[in-house]
Amino acid sequence: MELLAPAGTTENFLAALEAGADAIYLGGKQFNARANAANFDGEQLRRAIRLAHLVGASVYVTVNIVIGDGETVALAEYLKELAFYDADGIIVQDLAVARLAKKVAPTLALHGSTQMTATNLSTVRFLERLGFTRVVLGREASLSEIQYITKEAAAEIEVFIHGALCVCYSGQCLMSSFIGGRSGNRGACAQPCRLPYELLRGDGSVVNAPDEAYVMSPKDLNYSEHMAELMAAGVASFKVEGRMKNAEYVKSVIGSYRHIMDSAGKVTKADKKALEHGFNRGFSTAYLDKNVGRPMITAKAPGNRGKRIGPDEGKLAMTLDNLSHFTRKHEIYAYLDGEEGSAPTLTLTTTDGTTVTVTGDYVVQKARKTPTSPEKVREQLDRLGNTVFELADVYVPDMPWMWPSSVLNAMRRDAVEALEEALIRQHQEKRHAEVQRIAEAVGKRHTEFAPLTEPLQIGNDTEKVVANKAAEAIQAGLPILSVQVDELWQVEEAIKAGAEEIVFGGDRLNRRPYDSADYEKVVALCKEQGVLSRLVTPRVIKEDEAKAYSKTLRQLVDAKPDGIGIHWYGAWEQLLALGYEGAVYGESSLQLFNSEALAAVQALGMSGVVASQEATLQQLKTMAKNSTLPLTAIVHGVPELMVSEYCVINSFAGIGHKENCPAPCLKDSYRLRDKTGAEFPIKTDPYCRMHIMNGAVLDMRPYVPELLRARLAGWRIDGRSQDKRWLKQVISDYKGLRAGQLPVPPKSSDGTVTRGHYFKGIF
Repeated sequence: MELLAPAGTTENFLAALEAGADAIYLGGKQFNARANAANFDGEQLRRAIRLAHLVGASVYVTVNIVIGDGETVALAEYLKELAFYDADGIIVQDLAVARLAKKVAPTLALHGSTQMTATNLSTVRFLERLGFTRVVLGREASLSEIQYITKEAAAEIEVFIHGALCVCYSGQCLMSSFIGGRSGNRGACAQPCRLPYELLRGDGSVVNAPDEAYVMSPKDLNYSEHMAELMAAGVASFKVEGRMKNAEYVKSVIGSYRHIMDSAGKVTKADKKALEHGFNRGFSTAYLDKNVGRPMITAKAPGNRGKRIGPDEGKLAMTLDNLSHFTRKHEIYAYLDGEEGSAPTLTLTTTDGTTVTVTGDYVVQKARKTPTSPEKVREQLDRLGNTVFELADVYVPDMPWMWPSSVLNAMRRDAVEALEEALIRQHQEKRHAEVQRIAEAVGKRHTEFAPLTEPLQIGNDTEKVVANKAAEAIQAGLPILSVQVDELWQVEEAIKAGAEEIVFGGDRLNRRPYDSADYEKVVALCKEQGVLSRLVTPRVIKEDEAKAYSKTLRQLVDAKPDGIGIHWYGAWEQLLALGYEGAVYGESSLQLFNSEALAAVQALGMSGVVASQEATLQQLKTMAKNSTLPLTAIVHGVPELMVSEYCVINSFAGIGHKENCPAPCLKDSYRLRDKTGAEFPIKTDPYCRMHIMNGAVLDMRPYVPELLRARLAGWRIDGRSQDKRWLKQVISDYKGLRAGQLPVPPKSSDGTVTRGHYFKGIF
């Protein structure tokens, strides 16, 4: 098992190695989710990877953002560069990155980022099927979930154990990008969750006290007291967050966890003190303990609670260019040998038995006067300051030989170089063997195994059924009007207003669960009216919920809709297990953002995609042009900004924790208000998850001509939580505008509407 350290700078990288990290994750100057860190240029990456391999540590490079179509050429070259530098793996969010890596840099191991929202075993197995050898679980995983997934998975499981915590499920947060244009999916999150808010009831009264304004700012993770259990569970990698922290933080935290892991999970008072003195916002084990609620939030102050215990020791007296003070070195033993008239040999051996021997360009001869002393030989061989070696002892033949300094220096340099290459080769062989072992385990588990470069056809391979009303739009070269609702009466009203596809299910935003009969009723009604039916999954399902949800998924299958929309990849794996042969559609939560990602899911058998809401109109045009996969865009409705396991309503208006929640959300409406006066409605779903909604409605009616030119396959209207009048008006408007029967409304905005990312983007 591995202790995985963060490094946002070369200084932090060296601090992590010094502290005993088994592996380090870092980012290059591009394509990584910590855009504001110093990060590593090409030469720094090369040297850092080589140094890590010399001391037996691995380096994983973060390529964990969504990419645009215009970046694929540069990305391919970057991936080739990482492979050339011999990076041990890349951490990936976007399937496009994985697909390109399989094409141009197949030696790079694929690690599924926490941004992929892997919260259940089925998602892990789906990624295994695509060639991922490691998956980083969502931070929301409980101890029992970690134990189960680790036991059942073929891929390695990586778990965050310390550092900052996002209140939103990673990869599902649009709050920063919608509010300020800085996207977490591009590594530029502005952390609006850590700002002060007022929690308002429906009547406008404030729930939280004035000195408890930071209602969504979570404490930091600290799983040190649970390390013994996590180690026993078989977790492969223990990850510390902190690429934006200083070197002293990295050195202290990694050093503490190094000691804990080497002590079989036992935590000393010194370990505890060191972690408490490092940067922290207070500590929490809420998700691990299934104790989610008010105690995990830093409501009074979201800043650092660590204690300064002396001068900043983060400035280390070494760089990648100067390792003279580097302490993580191999002890070596030197054996100098030779016979008169023959060439000398120098053998270097590490304490773990790695041995190399070089031959000198010199003929051994007796000294004419004074033989070279053992002390002089040692002095020459001990000149190892800028290497990862330190001389433990030297063996010199007890003979009156003459050993010129130039010969000793040359042999030392040659031997050191050979020993370095041997250590790097050992690391490579060990890594390749481990990756191969995992791949074989995955291959045994999955009868159909195909990395992203090969078509797998997990989903529908049959001719799709197109309902009458949708067929009319397609024949006319128009996008299908798709309407998402969560009540039966809304289905009826949407069809009356002109919807050509009904999207139903998933996250019902009033906390009440669906009745199993609802799915059959919706499908029957759609068939009766000649309208397409799509049943969808929730945005998140945790492993503890997976067994119960499989029954719901069976109900969706048995209802025989025209397609099933998935918000998490594991649902596709579950559908495969159920024998489902119908159409599978990727919903917007999958953050499909480019043509390469569309090609990846199309090769897997996906029938259509709802694009990420962070895509611009130009990006949508490019994707629609480059892909044969039907592409839908959300054009109207209230955007979801985040989904969270934590619920601010229960934390401040309820009992403070989820267990036995009195459901205040069913008795009143709630919203957040920031310091600018902007308000954000709060909804809760049947799984008691919190959904933060945008305060403004996405409205693209003034831009229908531009949308038509994008040649999208579908326009999605999100009508959940909306009334009869709203549905009738909005659907009728888009239908009339699409047909050119209504005048295009003005493009002005009064602040109650937004154009989302259609024009501003996240680059």
